Amino acid sequence: MLILLCCLILTIRFSMGQNIEITESKRLTEVDQSKKATALLNSAIAKYNTNADLWYYLGVTQLNMNQSKLAAESFDKGIALNDKAPLNYVGRGCISLLENNLQKAELDFSKALSLSKSKNP
Repeated sequence: MLILLCCLILTIRFSMGQNIEITESKRLTEVDQSKKATALLNSAIAKYNTNADLWYYLGVTQLNMNQSKLAAESFDKGIALNDKAPLNYVGRGCISLLENNLQKAELDFSKALSLSKSKNP
């Protein structure tokens, strides 16, 4: 649960705009309707196939459903789609934390910070 909280905090920090599907999927996840959120995000990915952030939110929803392997695949797909967007690095860092791989987590979080337009000096 702490890992998910960290991911949500980092999401707020790196989020650069949201569309309706992201907002609704977050609401559905918060009210324990992750399956509906997953379906909504998969539909949005089909519609907006260039939005790497959608892969991040799908991964977070999958993490919420204890599907860390699927979540890792989602984060990797988001990075493959846009390696300059920080959110999927945050997600991948969360996966590394769950796997107790602190070194890999630090690399992904550092990459996310370097890509973030709102990083602290």
